[in-house]
Amino acid sequence: MLSVVIATIGGPELEGTIRRLNEGSVRPDEILVCLPAGSHDRAASVQGENVRVRICDSKGQVPQRAEGFTQVAGELVLQLDDDIALDYDCLGRLRDALEKLHGKAAVAPMMLDQASATSVYKREMTLKRKLFFALLNGREGFQPGQVTKSGFGMGVQSEDIPEGTLQVGWLPGGCALHRKENLVSHNFFPFPGKAFCEDLMHSAELRSCGVSLHMVAGAHCRLDAAPVFPTSFSGAWREFQADMRARMYYLRKYARPSGRIAFYAAARASHLAAALMRSGFPAHR
Repeated sequence: MLSVVIATIGGPELEGTIRRLNEGSVRPDEILVCLPAGSHDRAASVQGENVRVRICDSKGQVPQRAEGFTQVAGELVLQLDDDIALDYDCLGRLRDALEKLHGKAAVAPMMLDQASATSVYKREMTLKRKLFFALLNGREGFQPGQVTKSGFGMGVQSEDIPEGTLQVGWLPGGCALHRKENLVSHNFFPFPGKAFCEDLMHSAELRSCGVSLHMVAGAHCRLDAAPVFPTSFSGAWREFQADMRARMYYLRKYARPSGRIAFYAAARASHLAAALMRSGFPAHR
């Protein structure tokens, strides 16, 4: 039996995500939609013969998903964001890959941009980018699927895995397939609001329990990869603070604090500032 857990606030993308799931080569036995506390009015709009709704005791992506993990019946469990569209054979490829892996393991697909059909982690390793990753990660530089010393997850694109699977240090939180006995069913994210770095924290929790993490060649899911930036200085500052707070927490708890996080902070601040300049830099919103 295969279950899917979708932690969501019930946005407009959810209907399409569920439809794509049920149109795939492997149809889930159950899809558990986990809505936050106080969302009873949204529950009526979530429909499907294999869909059921859980109104959670708490609000937040991580606690909602953790609560959903305790309620599923399947031996295999897919965690899925509400804006991720799986290719027709994605779930089947993930299931087959997981069944071939011995011991504790979890798997995830390649993530593609919906508009361009290219990897959301597509990159050209220019001299400038090599220098950037040297600052973030020291002499190891860029290592696909690993986490830098500054607490930044380096992505994997299809060219990194010609076939089979690649064992990695973290899995993107938008889509991953687990065995039920390996699920992390407690809330490991200690902050309110947007769950920055939760995929790094979740991956570290899994690895601490002996679960190996793997990206699967040929398994693809799609999302709108266009970045959404704050449009005010106050919004950008709040986002920067929340990101850095979560990243520093990750390094303290799961890795090792490093001064290299200052390079990440500078790059992040520069990125947000450039986005604000393009938007006209309003003072408030």
